[in-house]
Amino acid sequence: MKGLRRGLNMVILTLLLGTAGAAASVRDMEREDLASLGTEEPALLTEDDLAALPPAVQKYIRLSGALGRAKVLSYSAEMKGRMHSVPGDAGMRVRCRQVNVQPVPARYFGIRAWRMGIPAGGRHVYRAADAWMKIRVLGLFPVVDLDGEVMDRGETVTLFNDMCMLAPATLIDPRISWLQQSASEVEAAFTVGHIRITARLFFNETGELVNFRSDDRAMRMPDNSLRSAPFSTPVLAYGSENGRRLPMRAQTVYHLPEGDFAYGDFMITAREENVHLKK
Repeated sequence: MKGLRRGLNMVILTLLLGTAGAAASVRDMEREDLASLGTEEPALLTEDDLAALPPAVQKYIRLSGALGRAKVLSYSAEMKGRMHSVPGDAGMRVRCRQVNVQPVPARYFGIRAWRMGIPAGGRHVYRAADAWMKIRVLGLFPVVDLDGEVMDRGETVTLFNDMCMLAPATLIDPRISWLQQSASEVEAAFTVGHIRITARLFFNETGELVNFRSDDRAMRMPDNSLRSAPFSTPVLAYGSENGRRLPMRAQTVYHLPEGDFAYGDFMITAREENVHLKK
């Protein structure tokens, strides 16, 4: 019995050390990418920067209060909400924090979740079109471990969605090509390396972005396989602060043949731009 306990303790210690090592490696990558941006204040965003964008996107950026402020090279966000693994389940409480570095581009996303009092935590990392996701229960036992081409494409959609929802000033990025479909609908193609994804952005009469939809993101199934499904993020609420108007709450939805699956509902609790200047 004593030998069994000693062996179990060694397994747990090894898992803990491996988890801590992986987290430290991710933090090192994040710090490296932020440091690469330097310490000089970015130039101000002007009307000239918006000139080539569709009118609906220009209006949205103006509404966001980005004009006359520093261009956004990095940003962070904190969120809380609820997520569901399969349609109809009770869901789990989640808290998330992410840092995005625009020029690379990179996205470092951490999540903590609780289901029936049992905690789980994970990381999504996207760096220059290379993405992976790992989730562990109790910080030890892996339940999600995904990477590969389908994941890379899907997380490129997620990155572009971040730009639209969290930092509209980044929509001047030259990696985006635009096509205005109507006064309220715009099609965008976003290219990172060898990956090109498309999305449609929908706006209301006041210029607010009200939905984002893409067919290039996959849904994770219970067996950890990935299933292609149209993806959208309808905005449920906006918030105003210091002359800025930005999305504050949104759902994440997969549109399946058997019906829509709203798997997440997130409220933004904190948002900051050009975080590399504060490190």
